[in-house]
Amino acid sequence: MGWEMKTQNKSHQKRQRRALEQGVGLLEAVFSILIASIGLLALAQLFGVAAALNTTSRSSTLMARAAQESIEIMRSKSFSAIVAGTTNTVYQNHYNVSTLVENIGLILKTITVTVEDRSAISKTNEPRKAVFVVYLHDAKAAEGPLYNRLVDPDKCNSGSANSFR
Repeated sequence: MGWEMKTQNKSHQKRQRRALEQGVGLLEAVFSILIASIGLLALAQLFGVAAALNTTSRSSTLMARAAQESIEIMRSKSFSAIVAGTTNTVYQNHYNVSTLVENIGLILKTITVTVEDRSAISKTNEPRKAVFVVYLHDAKAAEGPLYNRLVDPDKCNSGSANSFR
């Protein structure tokens, strides 16, 4: 009788262990699906962020291109033909380009180009802006005696590279 009890006990324990193991397998599967779902949701959000950053990057590139075009137009003119004042243009129907030319002395001009992206209104209801500043000097006047009085080339290039260490 003792032997039968031990056998029954062992078979009963085996059945209980199998029942527990089957439940554990189901729980593992549920938790695996839950973790995979959370990962996929995070990945879906990442696609939205990447798309927004891509749009911002494209806009920034086009704004820089608009400013570069305006600056190149100024550089193509002779120094005396660049008149102080402001000009406004539109670039690709979305960008307002404002070019301000200021005279600084006789041989130096500042060109400030402000580009506004009207299609990308921020949360503060303000358009995205980029400002680019370029200094132009009159190369012909810079070779004359006036330039030598303003900037002495010997003093600008004095000293060796070791003197800066």
